[in-house]
Amino acid sequence: MKFLSLVTLVSSCLILQGCLNKEKLSDMPEAENQVITEDGRHFVTSGKGLAEITQSNGTLSLDYIDAGCDAYNGIVSFDDRLIVVCADSALINARHTLISAQLETGVKPEMSELMVLENIALPNGMTLTPENDALLIADYVLLGRGKVSKFDLSINDNALSAQLNDLNFLNIEQNIYSPNGLKFSGNDLYLTDFDYTSISSRVVKVSFLDGAYLDTDVLYSKTTILDDLLPTCGGVLTSDFLNGRLVFINSEGEVFRSDYQEFPGLSSMVWGQAPLFDANTLVITERGIIQDSISSIGNQISTIEISNSILNDVGANCQ
Repeated sequence: MKFLSLVTLVSSCLILQGCLNKEKLSDMPEAENQVITEDGRHFVTSGKGLAEITQSNGTLSLDYIDAGCDAYNGIVSFDDRLIVVCADSALINARHTLISAQLETGVKPEMSELMVLENIALPNGMTLTPENDALLIADYVLLGRGKVSKFDLSINDNALSAQLNDLNFLNIEQNIYSPNGLKFSGNDLYLTDFDYTSISSRVVKVSFLDGAYLDTDVLYSKTTILDDLLPTCGGVLTSDFLNGRLVFINSEGEVFRSDYQEFPGLSSMVWGQAPLFDANTLVITERGIIQDSISSIGNQISTIEISNSILNDVGANCQ
């Protein structure tokens, strides 16, 4: 990299770090993941609960949904339904499941078991395929061999069903070691992955051709733990869980980071939508310290408003 480009990059990093005015939205013990449905409802998972962000008289709050799980991980919106990973905390013979609910306007979802997730050690991130007919689930085995499993989804007589298509859809054969966050952008799958051979976390892009695996491209690698990610603005935004940082990799491969531990245990981020949030508002879950659900370190949902000047400074190309 030329010296002038390096100076520009460092200056942009300083601008990014100095302009993120974080605001706490709500306490949420072990906040984990989130999704916004097609009709704008905003749901959040955590190690302790599942909730919807609601608004009353201009005030945002969490409306918890009782589904009887030990912990809630990945979450997606499929058709007019919500699908959530229900994780079992048992160390031996853990029984992980998918739970789901059909969504009705103004009605709190009633979750029920969709299927048991067999031969998956720790189901974590989830995403829908571009065709919207299958679900990918990351099996996050930090110091072992994880995988991405594929499940077919269908609705018959208004009943949702899920069936295993390929337990090892992506694994070490495709240079995927221990995947966590999963998101599609177009036909490319972006994921965070922990490579135990180098003790580093990576952001990788998996390319497909006519639905078949083509290639794995490493976009970013760091000795840390990355959690979720969000392909956005011509690049990829990812959560550095260990260092509590937002990391943006733009289309030129330049990397920009927020301040160290600005978001303790940063676990996910999405662009908020009206009417709950103003434009350019990033909604962030902060899990904090693993197995700690009571301290002020993380355990919350927060927001930041990203200005257009910051987007320009980091080389973001937002539509």
